[in-house]
Amino acid sequence: MGGGGDMDAAKFTMSSRPMTSQGNRDDDNEDIYSEVESRKRDEHEDFNVSDVIYYTSDWLVTNISDNTKIQKLPVLKFDPKSLQLPAHSVTKLTGMSKKDCEKHLTHLSDLLTAEEKGPPTQKRAHLLTYATTICSNPNFAEFLARRNLIVILTKQLKDASHIDTRMKISRLIGALVQNSDDVSLSTSHVEAITMLTDMLRENFRNAKLKSVLLPALGELVFLMARLQEHALPDELLKSSSKSTIPSLTFTMLIKCLKEGDDVVTHHYAAKTIENIVATNTDMCQRFVSNEVGQSLWYLCTHSSVDSPRITALSALCRITKHNVGVFENVIEKVGLPNLLNTISSTSSSRIQQAYVTMLCEAVSRGQHRLKYLQHKELFTTALHLLESTSCVVRGKTFVLMYIMMQDDNEQLLALCQARLVMYIERDKKKHHQTEKPEQLNQVQYLNICLNSLLTEIIRRVPIILGDLLQVLNVISGRKHLSAVQAKQLKHLLPVVTLIQHMMNSSVFRSFIATEEFMLCLAGLMEHTVLIDCGETGVTSSGNVGVSKDEVVHSVLTVMEIIMQHPSLLATHQKVLTSEIASSLAVLCISEHWETKLLSLKLFCELVSVFANTQSLTTSQQKGADRIIQVVCKDLLPQYEQFLMDPNPIPTYGLRLLESLISFRPQIIREITSCGLVLVLYQVIEDNHSNPLSQVVEHSTAVLKSVIHYKDTDIDELYSQGIVELLVSVCHKIIPYIKERTEQADIHVPCSTLVSVLEIMQHLLKMVSEVVRKALQAQKGGTEDGTDTAENCLHTNKQFTDVISMLPCMVALDDPQISDLALRSLSLLVQLFGGENRHSLDSENLVYYNEILSTGDSKRQKFILRILKRLVTTDKHHLDNLKSHGADMLKTLSKLTKAASATADAGLSNMAIELHKLATS
Repeated sequence: MGGGGDMDAAKFTMSSRPMTSQGNRDDDNEDIYSEVESRKRDEHEDFNVSDVIYYTSDWLVTNISDNTKIQKLPVLKFDPKSLQLPAHSVTKLTGMSKKDCEKHLTHLSDLLTAEEKGPPTQKRAHLLTYATTICSNPNFAEFLARRNLIVILTKQLKDASHIDTRMKISRLIGALVQNSDDVSLSTSHVEAITMLTDMLRENFRNAKLKSVLLPALGELVFLMARLQEHALPDELLKSSSKSTIPSLTFTMLIKCLKEGDDVVTHHYAAKTIENIVATNTDMCQRFVSNEVGQSLWYLCTHSSVDSPRITALSALCRITKHNVGVFENVIEKVGLPNLLNTISSTSSSRIQQAYVTMLCEAVSRGQHRLKYLQHKELFTTALHLLESTSCVVRGKTFVLMYIMMQDDNEQLLALCQARLVMYIERDKKKHHQTEKPEQLNQVQYLNICLNSLLTEIIRRVPIILGDLLQVLNVISGRKHLSAVQAKQLKHLLPVVTLIQHMMNSSVFRSFIATEEFMLCLAGLMEHTVLIDCGETGVTSSGNVGVSKDEVVHSVLTVMEIIMQHPSLLATHQKVLTSEIASSLAVLCISEHWETKLLSLKLFCELVSVFANTQSLTTSQQKGADRIIQVVCKDLLPQYEQFLMDPNPIPTYGLRLLESLISFRPQIIREITSCGLVLVLYQVIEDNHSNPLSQVVEHSTAVLKSVIHYKDTDIDELYSQGIVELLVSVCHKIIPYIKERTEQADIHVPCSTLVSVLEIMQHLLKMVSEVVRKALQAQKGGTEDGTDTAENCLHTNKQFTDVISMLPCMVALDDPQISDLALRSLSLLVQLFGGENRHSLDSENLVYYNEILSTGDSKRQKFILRILKRLVTTDKHHLDNLKSHGADMLKTLSKLTKAASATADAGLSNMAIELHKLATS
């Protein structure tokens, strides 16, 4: 057959009819998809499935003659000394001059055409073998074929009586034909075909002889088909009367496929048909029949090895391209469930490739395509094929799914629920690292098929969403639906679940979440509000339709996915704040607990976009203003109910307040004016049994923000019991942390305690400032501020209950809690001295001693000042130090020496002074 240069002529666009791809036959390195991939289709242009159903290898042809997958043949060996001409190799002949080469080939041709009298000799056998090796070169094969060698050899084949000689002649004819594409149509080929056909008919019961005749006959008929396919119309018209192959030839080939039990004969017949139906000729049509289709299917299902099965299925696949009815006839005879079971049970990628190709044809243009699409087994089989290791099989399976889901929302949803999105992501993200051109082409083909499916799904989603909105617009405000409306809603609602699958996928998300989509989602949220409050009904009088909770939950789940991706929140913040936030706020006060919880959670996520941004842009500032307006109008009036609801609604409500305060502190005015501070007190009291709960944590965090806000009325907070509340929390939480730390020897993080200590420290600093000003006034000879200072001290006196609990917190490894506890303890002792009788009990002396032993000089000075203040303001504490402070005295002595060594006079003097007090 022709050389590698014929590959350019053999290319086909994927929407064209098949042409024969030959040359080296196994060369699949041509990139035939660049045109398809680079072609940009308009968004609304209908996609032609036939563009991608077939892959290059679906039309590749391989040898009929000398095919080791069909029959093992002896190695081509000859004795150069037995030849009657020099045994020049193909390489040597290629390097010779044209004249010398042709002289050698002419001599070879003359020897082959010369009649040999008597039985075949070894010289003849060696000559035939040598000629066969020479014909591996297309130029040499064409030269010999033009000397009418094919017909002459056919006559010799007919006259030969020895089976080995016939085998060698047949191999030579096959080699000549395989590499002779440029030989014109002529009667000589028909004559050779006729003779081979007659011999085949006369020796039909001789399996061994058939295995000799069939390869030569198959190659000749295939050659005629190729020549006919490539011939110009005028050439076909001139040669049609002279080059018509006898009908008996096709009959005998079909008979060889159908009858007998010789596997080699069946395989040769199937291989011949496979090659011929790869062309687009009249000869091809002779095999496009139900009879041939059934015979090929029988060969496929009754072969014990893959090679004949692959050949039979490849031939059937090509016939299906010409007439899908042939494969439909096979389905009818076998039954679709049985056929699909056969497909699922095979592991050969070549066999899977043929099966899925035929399935694509059947469900895309078969007469019974709708019947096939209703079979659940088809769905299961398609998913099974996506597990194939072959890129081509997976690509074709994506095409099959494209066909299955066309205009069928339920099928599309079912595919997504069956992990189609996962398979798409796997192949979309997978990096195929290979240097083999064939594998690169397969990956490219897979990407084309995958992108076709992606494009269709992405195109369908907004259309279906628009249809759903249209139905909701019609039924908006109606308490009861008609049966038709209810059915429409029930049919379209699953699209919301479909959107969930799309939005959860990184592959689809960026394409689906457009501004148009977000506006549609805003409209859907408005309808969801009406459905949730009962203004719009979703069932008919016959109870046909969907449940209200199902509608609301589906829509909110889509919103939840969006809220989980900060990039989407940032990109679409205008639509979210202006169109969706108000609907979400209304759902936050829903009568249905689950709806309220999910809506509140989503509102928190929306606000977090602004809370987590360091500096808001102008656009974000506007969005923040819209959020604040919605909160003040719709949510704050309902907040008392939020905080009294079962968990986790209070937690999300409090988190929302924290986020709002973080980027717009002015909202604290609205919080206090709504009386929410007292509600926060109540929430903390109600959860006193679990001081480390999130509700208490977030409540104290909000309180901290309120107290630190410059315009907050602190006196009102005092009157509401802020001191009692903080002391109560400390009594619950500090012993709990202390116990956990001592038992497990681990650090227990506690944001609640941090907030409480920060609030306490803030209040004590304010008291300290008032007292300082009063003392300064006294030094100046006036009593200004004295009463105020005394009132402040009296109001905050209950904080002294905490003094005895703080040393253990100062000793913790947590630097934040330890530092806050130390500063709060210092302020309390400065203001109230030794009011707490347990300040220096034996347990606290241990903690103070530990801090003095391990702390840095700064912390040591803090502790020494605290201890001095305690022992000088109450003799009870001094007595405790003398009675139980032996270890402390040792530590003070060591501290004095260490301070002297480092020239820290301040620390040294403080330690000496306290030591004297304790020992005097």
